[in-house]
Amino acid sequence: MLFGDYPFQGVTGRRRRMKIPQEADDKMNADAEGTDYENQEELEEKTRLINQVLELQHTLEDLSARVDAVKEENLKLKSENQVLGQYIENLMSASSVFQTTDSKNKRKPTKSSKKTDK
Repeated sequence: MLFGDYPFQGVTGRRRRMKIPQEADDKMNADAEGTDYENQEELEEKTRLINQVLELQHTLEDLSARVDAVKEENLKLKSENQVLGQYIENLMSASSVFQTTDSKNKRKPTKSSKKTDK
């Protein structure tokens, strides 16, 4: 992969060309032939690292969205639990089974429930 083919072009995307003296250009061309393989490896490593960073960013975004969804679901369930708790309290207060008994308010036995010894 050549540097110009590299997918990351920078912020502005503009490139300025500088005038390079001929002898420096010749030296760079000679050095470039020997270091092409090293540059290629560096570019591949940079590309691999950039792809890994992008993948981790996407994973973080997915996890963040999941956390938000779970928080929302948690709030919804808390609200439903409060409604159900209030409903249960209302049912319990309306039912005589859950009422506290006072000694003065005890039910007197009815005639049909009295036992007679005859």
